[in-house]
Formats: sequence, structure tokens, C-alpha cells
Amino acid sequence: MIISADAFYHAILFQDYATIRSAIDAGFDVNGLCSNGRTSFVQAAQPAKDLVILRMLYEAGAVPDTPWLEELFNDFANGIEQVKAPSPCVDAGTPDFTDEFTVARFEYQAGMLYFSEVSSDIKIKIKPFILEGECVKTSIRADGIALPPTLDELPDRTFNFPFNPDDGYIDASIYLCYGHNSVNISSISFKNLTPDKQQIDAVIEMIFVFDEIIPGYPTEAQTLEISLAIQTID
Repeated sequence: MIISADAFYHAILFQDYATIRSAIDAGFDVNGLCSNGRTSFVQAAQPAKDLVILRMLYEAGAVPDTPWLEELFNDFANGIEQVKAPSPCVDAGTPDFTDEFTVARFEYQAGMLYFSEVSSDIKIKIKPFILEGECVKTSIRADGIALPPTLDELPDRTFNFPFNPDDGYIDASIYLCYGHNSVNISSISFKNLTPDKQQIDAVIEMIFVFDEIIPGYPTEAQTLEISLAIQTID
């Protein structure tokens, strides 16, 4: 059965296994893009973590394009059985952002600084929430951060960064609504570094840009104060 990219996308969203299997058997290109021209089909399948669909895409030759998918597909390749995790939105108190979406409502759970003398990364987890009926479990990823080569040089200093596409920008984004939405980071100020060098406090100036992926969602600035656990990367 030959179907359109839009029909295949909706089959993924509605977990229509029969349609997905029929389309794949008919030669559907699982490495194409959804009708928005930006989101891959494996990205569309990732939020629900439906292992049946993800395995069908893997077996059809889909290329993983997020770290989570790369790890999952590697497990598939090595015959490691996966158990679907319970939804993080089962808690009755999970906030619903559908009627009032703003980054001011984000609750940050944990932050990690992957420190290297060459180039560092930051990951900040956001507490799960509901948006347009979907359970959202996401985080901010910031890669390619140019910092001094030792941790001792970070406290009590502010580092300023240009925006994409200028040289030296931080490649940062948040995965939301089946796409990577840009997060422009203009500065990071570091404060207290613990004596064991396992944690450091930071103030991060960010601008969230959603309209490229999610029309109608506002561009918003936010100042985030957070403690970052440190993992040193060789």
C-alpha cells in the first residue's frame, strides 16, 4: 500500500501498526521527512516510545537522528530486549500547558555539565508536562560550548556567546512538537564550584525560538539559575 508522508506520519501518531507495516512492505521511504519538511519519522515516533513502531522503522532501515534513538537502535542491533517505560505523565498533578504555553512554566529537574578542555556540553531536564494531549518529556541540550580548559577557571566569570550562525555560537535546542526548537544562549555566568569539583552553580541567559517549528508559539527570553552536576570528559 503506497501512502503519502502525511498519512504515514498520522499512522505513527495513532499507532496504526497495520498501515505502517503495509506502507513499509510497499517500499515506503522511512528516511523521508514528515509533511512539514523538517521532522523525520523516527523523531515523530520517539515521544510515545512505542517499541513496536520503532522496531518496524529500525528493521526498515530508518537512520536514528537523536541520541536516544541511536542507543535504542544499537540495542535492537545487539538483541537487547527493551521494556516500555511507564508514561512520566501518569501523575494526576502533571501540568497541562495546552491553554497557556510559556517557558515560564517550565520546572527544571536537573542539570549536567559535560566538561572537556576542548568543547563542553550542557543538558538540563524539564519536568514532564502535557501539551495538546501529548505527554512531553524533554530537555534543553547545548553543545559545543567554548570554555577555559580547567574547571578552576570558571567560578566568578561570565562568558558571552554570539547567536547562530556567527562563529562561536552554542548549538542549543529543546525537542518539542516533533522538532528541535532553537535556544539561543547569550551568556553563562558561573558561580560556586564545590571543593570536590562535582557541581557548579550557573546563570544562563536564553532565548527560546519556537516559530520555526511551532507557528504561533512565542519567542521568549528566560534567565535560569541552576546547579550543574559535572562530568569530566577526556
